[in-house]
Amino acid sequence: MTQTRSDRIAPWLFATVLGGGLLLRLIRYLWRDSLWGDEAMLATSIVSRSFHGLLQPLDYGQLAPVPFLWLERVAVVVGGTSELALRAAPFLASCALLLVLIPFARETLTELETFVALGFAATSTSLLRYAAELKPYAVDALVSLLMIWAALRVVREPERRRWWIALGTVAAAGALVSTPAVFTCVAIGIALGAEFAQRGRLGRATAVAGVAGAGVLVSLAAYLSWYRGPASSSYVRDFWQAGMLRPGSPQLLHRTWAGLEETAMPALEWPVPLHLGWALIAVIALGAVQLRRRWGATPVLLFLLPVAVAFLASAAGRYPIALRLMLFAAGPLLCLLAAGVVSAAGWVHAKVPSVRQAVLAVAMLIPSTEIALRTIAVHPQDEEMRPLVAALASRAKAGEPVYVFHRCIPAWGFYTTDWERPDSARLRWMTAMASPGGLAHENGESRGPRPAGEGSGLFRGYRSRSELLGLASGISGRQWLGYEPPVPDSGWSANEAMRMRKAAAPTIWLVLVNDENRSEGDSLLSAVGRAGGIARDSVLVAGGRLLRVSFE
Repeated sequence: MTQTRSDRIAPWLFATVLGGGLLLRLIRYLWRDSLWGDEAMLATSIVSRSFHGLLQPLDYGQLAPVPFLWLERVAVVVGGTSELALRAAPFLASCALLLVLIPFARETLTELETFVALGFAATSTSLLRYAAELKPYAVDALVSLLMIWAALRVVREPERRRWWIALGTVAAAGALVSTPAVFTCVAIGIALGAEFAQRGRLGRATAVAGVAGAGVLVSLAAYLSWYRGPASSSYVRDFWQAGMLRPGSPQLLHRTWAGLEETAMPALEWPVPLHLGWALIAVIALGAVQLRRRWGATPVLLFLLPVAVAFLASAAGRYPIALRLMLFAAGPLLCLLAAGVVSAAGWVHAKVPSVRQAVLAVAMLIPSTEIALRTIAVHPQDEEMRPLVAALASRAKAGEPVYVFHRCIPAWGFYTTDWERPDSARLRWMTAMASPGGLAHENGESRGPRPAGEGSGLFRGYRSRSELLGLASGISGRQWLGYEPPVPDSGWSANEAMRMRKAAAPTIWLVLVNDENRSEGDSLLSAVGRAGGIARDSVLVAGGRLLRVSFE
């Protein structure tokens, strides 16, 4: 696209924003926060299994693409069992996304729009979070961007064989590496098939259909081979039920709008909490209109059809809509947002010539930049298990037992295991008790009034002390629904307090991490007090606490 002088952005400005985005990701990565619950669940399988073992259903009912798991396994073999090694792949994928976004955006955007898109990507709260989290969502975003980029090149230069090879390669590999890549494959087949059919090139339309179909078949084979069992479990269905936008389901319009907001949030998050999600979606739609006028329908279809296919899959009950599961669409949506912002700035400039379009467009980066910098300065932490385990090791006396709150058992297991000589029997026991359906599962459903003495099997000796795994309280978390019911099952806290009293010698340590639902933690500690327990020592960390309780 021919650029006017006012459109041109100095290379040093691109370098500054790109460097700033990479630096923000590096700082977040180097924080080395403790693995939180879901990360610890996934890490347990990665660290404890061989490459062949990762082909089997994962511990704690977790799901992740096998190539991603193998990449993580390589990182552990090379870098050891550490947060930095385990989060290296998402970190590198997030950095690569920024690097790829520049040439990708230049396929359809002006220099100013490309600069704005890069700025939004560099400071995106969601992209920054998943750059330092042991989950495949950053990889999903990178894979989708590469697939659509290859498709755009095929449209621009259909005679160049290398772009066809690139498209076929990235579609097949992406379908293995990324679960939502199947949506992008379908979108590519529809958008490019329509483009070449309209041009009268039915042979190329057939070739596109073959490439897209191959990607879909690879995704289907991966699903049937690796994911079908865990993905169809009753717990997974219940947890994601509200994210399934089935026709006729309760509050469908409300949940569909919430799903649209969550899909758009990785591009720009702050408008949604301010109830301005409608404005964010409107600007993205404006960007789509601008690209349609500039390049025709094909780029817009490539950018938006993956989202539409995901929503159709959700309507069929096959894919839940949630921010992290829709992160794969972040790159194209960032481009549409940037095009919309620059277009709106141009409209303001036309009405008020003294307001320069470029200045106003770039000014829209200020809120997200301020939020990103403030987040880095504050360094919010959550579920810090590692310092609690270290504090327990230094303060606990030999023989003092430990009670582990049910919502933090996977993290406790990960940070108390000697991975050089892991106790496999203990890990199997802990996994069985804290997995979906287990008595200590973090989201175990309500079972009604609890009988005295329940949970006698959740007690095991470990090294010089004993471990009591906490029973599930009956308060279960669900996507978009929060925690229900509001209070634990009747008799739960009293029974847990009596379990602690029975195990105390006469003291016992309580590990309470991920107990932000205070109706559980407060109920438990009140019951401990009624049972004669007195807290003698405590350690407080972000998202958790460690208490030494003496029973007299």
